[in-house]
Amino acid sequence: MVAVEHVENSQGLSPLSYDGLQKFVPLEIWDLVVDATADDLSTLKACATTCRAFLRRSRYHLFRRVTVRTGKFAEILISTLQRDPDIRSAVRELQLDSSNPVPDWVIQTVRALLPMLFNLRKLLLRSMQLSHPALPELLSIARHTVTSLDLTLCKFDSFAAFIRLVLALPCITDLALNFISFGVAQPIVVADADLQLLGMSGIMLSTLRLRCHPLGPWMGALLRWLRNTPTLASLRKLHLRTAMCETAHDIQTLTCFAKDSALDTLVLDCGGTISLGGGV
Repeated sequence: MVAVEHVENSQGLSPLSYDGLQKFVPLEIWDLVVDATADDLSTLKACATTCRAFLRRSRYHLFRRVTVRTGKFAEILISTLQRDPDIRSAVRELQLDSSNPVPDWVIQTVRALLPMLFNLRKLLLRSMQLSHPALPELLSIARHTVTSLDLTLCKFDSFAAFIRLVLALPCITDLALNFISFGVAQPIVVADADLQLLGMSGIMLSTLRLRCHPLGPWMGALLRWLRNTPTLASLRKLHLRTAMCETAHDIQTLTCFAKDSALDTLVLDCGGTISLGGGV
């Protein structure tokens, strides 16, 4: 155990005071010390209560990822962000967990939060019926900053509704779709009009992750999307995860597509993983 004696120098500065930290060690070094605890929540909280210099950097990590699951927590978070601009700038990832259908507090939270989160880069939506007509327009508030969208266990009325939501965030380059579903009969239908909208959107994905079971209903929609819109012309990584590929033809079709495209990496995880990288 190392004992640290709390002393003051001739100028009356304590090493643990804000001015003392700058006097004895550059703040950039203390920032590195706090950065080393970025994944340890309890240590970050302890650092935040040590001094103002530690508080600034600790808050950067504590608020980097924010998850909202209840309306009550959303109210507290909104109030906190309104009082402190520094915390607003720290938020890089926002996750909203809800029930189906989307309750009013989610809409109110999106409307209040997104204008304040000017450094938001990643948006995660969990367990939602994403059919609320106001949602795409509200999400478009973050259209200039969000580059990563993650949808998990979400439901849409149709593939067209999914397209409308994606179009609200034209700067996304990383898209993850985990067990999302549509209120339509299988297989999933992709209309020409939807592809035209995507083509005109300017969205250029570099990474697409699709997790589903079974894969079959997605195959036609996925290939039409991949082949018929410039949205995926810049795609470099395609990661498909499913419990099983129903036929060897699924794997063969995707492998042929990968060889004819600009993909750098195709990963098929069907219980076992098939990874084709380095120019496929």
